[in-house]
Amino acid sequence: LAAVIVRRFRRTGLGPRVFSFLYIDGVNAKSIGNLLCVVGLVLGVLAVFFPWYSVSGRFSDAGQTITLDNMLVIDAFHGLAAQFPSSQGLVPLGSFVMPFAYIVLIGTVLCVLGTVGISQSRKLGLRYLWRGIRLLLPFVLVLVFMLAIVQLASLVPTSVPEAVAPVQETLTAISHAPFQGSLSTTLPNSPGSVLSVSWQVGWGLYLLLFASIAFFIAAVLAVSTKETFYEGSEFSVQQRES
Repeated sequence: LAAVIVRRFRRTGLGPRVFSFLYIDGVNAKSIGNLLCVVGLVLGVLAVFFPWYSVSGRFSDAGQTITLDNMLVIDAFHGLAAQFPSSQGLVPLGSFVMPFAYIVLIGTVLCVLGTVGISQSRKLGLRYLWRGIRLLLPFVLVLVFMLAIVQLASLVPTSVPEAVAPVQETLTAISHAPFQGSLSTTLPNSPGSVLSVSWQVGWGLYLLLFASIAFFIAAVLAVSTKETFYEGSEFSVQQRES
């Protein structure tokens, strides 16, 4: 990226505003597209600080109630952590670290730096397009995982056989309605026990989706305008002299 910026500087200069998404002047397609880029950048950063997916539950057995706000949690910093309540206590279903936060944050910095010295709106629009695709990937990956989440049932320890059926039922219900839902079930070997589970997509994933849409619209506007932000030769000479 540094080599690309140096090459742009030598050929055409970096322009009067350096960062090409800052060319906002009036109500026109180019300016609206660049404003949407700023919106997408902000939403993308905010997305990593909100939960991406959460499953909570309440387990009642023999007059005791266990409330769990984090039966299954997916966030940008810690990845996936899953556990399940049973008559023998909490049953861990495993965890998996997915450092999406660093991918998104580093990608945001590179996206901003990648706009340095771009003189044509079409090239800027293509950068917006790729940024939108990259932000959409975590959203798609998490949803695909939730569709296949029933596979976690195989991780129930053999020492807790009574948890296999309710785990299977719960995870199947989640995979059939991954965006939001709820379910009440019982443990087969614990008469009177009730497990109530609810799940939903977190604001973090929705913010990623909104950011991706903002970049897609910005890309269409930037490519369709076919504008030149600045004349390269004039600013190249001035910047070299300075």
